[in-house]
Amino acid sequence: SGQAQAHHQHQDKREPTSSTRTSASPPAAPGNQQRSLQLLCHLLTSEEEVTQMVEQILLFFRDEGQTGERLADTVARLGFDYVQDKLLNSKIDREAILKKNVVGGATC
Repeated sequence: SGQAQAHHQHQDKREPTSSTRTSASPPAAPGNQQRSLQLLCHLLTSEEEVTQMVEQILLFFRDEGQTGERLADTVARLGFDYVQDKLLNSKIDREAILKKNVVGGATC
């Protein structure tokens, strides 16, 4: 019947249960797209390194993100290899990026 079909379609849109989810695929928040996980080819071994990497990522996003774009969209647009290389091998000019008048990307 129409009700049974509508109920079945609704069930197909539910989030995976914890038994079907992998550690690399956390549940997507409502309205968010779920993305596959890619890891940087670099092991962060201290709290200071983690803090520095988070700052690098935010500065990168502020510099290269576009209006209304999420970080994952910026990475998809530019390519993971480019972003990884920029984060791990390039000097990011913190002062210049913070002085920039930003319309999109991270405005922090």
